[in-house]
Amino acid sequence: MKLFLISFVSIFLSLFVPLSTNINNNETFLENCKRGYNSYHVLYIEETNQYNLQIIEGEINNEVTYSINFITSTPNEYDLALKYQGSSKYLYPEEDSRGDVSLYNMKFSKNMNVEIKTKGATTFSYEIKIKNIDEYNTQNNILTGDGLGLESSEVKGVLQNNLVQFLSIIFTVIIIISIIIILILYSTKKGLFNKDVVDKEFAEQHRVRDDIQSFIKEQNQTFEVEAEEIEEEKDVKEVYEKIKDYDDEERDISLLLKEKGYNTNYNTLLTHEKNEIMLELMRMKDYKEITEKEYKEEIIKLWM
Repeated sequence: MKLFLISFVSIFLSLFVPLSTNINNNETFLENCKRGYNSYHVLYIEETNQYNLQIIEGEINNEVTYSINFITSTPNEYDLALKYQGSSKYLYPEEDSRGDVSLYNMKFSKNMNVEIKTKGATTFSYEIKIKNIDEYNTQNNILTGDGLGLESSEVKGVLQNNLVQFLSIIFTVIIIISIIIILILYSTKKGLFNKDVVDKEFAEQHRVRDDIQSFIKEQNQTFEVEAEEIEEEKDVKEVYEKIKDYDDEERDISLLLKEKGYNTNYNTLLTHEKNEIMLELMRMKDYKEITEKEYKEEIIKLWM
């Protein structure tokens, strides 16, 4: 018996509490409009089993403004959206935890569409045709308010337009395609997911790095020996008789390599191509076509 009573009360509350909440919210909204406006009237009412919409047109400080109350029976199932006539941008007002909206004393610069949406689709639309004070005063259904004033609501929602939605779709498609390509490569063990290729490339990089380190170490030792020999020489010019003096103007060694038919776009070269250029630079240094300094600088550019 006790279980039956609990079930009955739960069903009763689920049926009547939302309805009671809607009635209370509507009454509070109308009472606020009556207390705030000098005069007002109900411009439009839309009542369904899913939601309740009320639009009030009123006068404050000799200006016509609008107040909107939107209440849903099922929390967060429907959204209220505003859009100026002729615009593609939607303005979404701030909602409470249930998804309800109460807006007061809003002045529009031109006709405003009030739309109700669910899952992005518009289910209802009403156009507020704005009036000046003279047009407003000619209406017959005007009610007298208390004229205590109303604080104007600021719509702090997010502006959404077709361009933003289009770009979002494009980025989403790019991400999905990238994921699909990665999955295909992974499933077929190709590219970066081919262990043999990765291991071979990794080993080749380590081999090249070790060769470069060994080469640089040998060259440094050679440079030190040559420096000592040069210091012992009385006539430095005889040692470097084949080397031109380029202190006043730096040469672009890559141009010399280009003239010899080498590709100097180092970032695009394969390992064996870089090795060929390195051998050519060693030959040019040995034959005094370039200086030690130029040789070192170009080697660094080649392998960076």
